[in-house]
Amino acid sequence: HVGAGTATDLSMGGCSVETPTGIPTGSLLAVHLYARDGEPPIIVGAAIVRSSYHLHIGLEFLRFSPKEEDRLSQLMWTLWTQGTQEARSRPWLREHGAT
Repeated sequence: HVGAGTATDLSMGGCSVETPTGIPTGSLLAVHLYARDGEPPIIVGAAIVRSSYHLHIGLEFLRFSPKEEDRLSQLMWTLWTQGTQEARSRPWLREHGAT
């Protein structure tokens, strides 16, 4: 299958993808994650479609090289720290005593 989509709920083990391409459950795919402008994609050598519903599929990452795994880990860390900083800057957190 060749197609494109938008990854959501990204983790080290897989992601959800919004895609107009119908891909059946059980399909094996190679996945290119374009995470940052100007950088090459993170390449997942093998992923399996675990769920497929309308315009959404659920992927489980099965295999990628140690280099690509490290790149995904770095991306996950960056997304987590950015999200934490953004959440901490919200007024409702301070109002409820969170630090």
